[in-house]
Amino acid sequence: MEDRDLAVPGQMDIRLERRDTLPDGVLEGGEGVLGALATGAAMPEQERPGQREIGMRRGTRVRHRTYVNLRRPMAVLTRDVILAEIDAGRIRIEPFDRDQVGPASIDLTLGDRIRVIEPGAAPIPLKADVDYRDHTRLEALDRPFVLAPGVTIHGITRERITLASDLCGFLEGRSRFARLGLMIHVTSAFVQPGVSNRQVLEISNVSGHPLEVHAGVRICQIVLLRAEGEAVYAGRFFDQDEL
Repeated sequence: MEDRDLAVPGQMDIRLERRDTLPDGVLEGGEGVLGALATGAAMPEQERPGQREIGMRRGTRVRHRTYVNLRRPMAVLTRDVILAEIDAGRIRIEPFDRDQVGPASIDLTLGDRIRVIEPGAAPIPLKADVDYRDHTRLEALDRPFVLAPGVTIHGITRERITLASDLCGFLEGRSRFARLGLMIHVTSAFVQPGVSNRQVLEISNVSGHPLEVHAGVRICQIVLLRAEGEAVYAGRFFDQDEL
């Protein structure tokens, strides 16, 4: 069996006890050990953004080597990549200090205002035109706000986040606060590609104890991912800068 070239993303190092037991077509995209991978991932030569190589040597080893210019699947950005993207202007955080960047996320701080949901017995209709501002009141966070168990408020990040059209992210809590029962988003954690705004946080206390919420605290983090393809968010909250 001769060596063949396939377009298979990723990296693998597979040891085979008996190379001569492989079924026909394994290296040609058949339904075998490597064929199952190649069937879904192989691309015509003219469509390849880079080179991929599988070397099959008589005996024991299949090695795949991926070059740096290949198109990559969605992946979490680590500190070195985040800083490089910031330096290139593809990620902008304003205001920003480089020590906000952790191993694979950026810490974000809570701004100076919150929205408190007005109490009431009447149900709020969850329809397409519902506006949270009709059911909340705006308050300055110039002193700590005591968040009672079971209560949700809206906060907003002090930082304005601008992402390139092939970058997106997720908002996550910080473990030091999560372990006390603080949630920083109810369900809307996704940060769309191409955004340029401040992020609203739906902050909830799921503990059995009141929690004090302070402005200026690094309350959450954004985990950034590289998307496959490009898009720019232009929805209802694309330019949000205030609560």
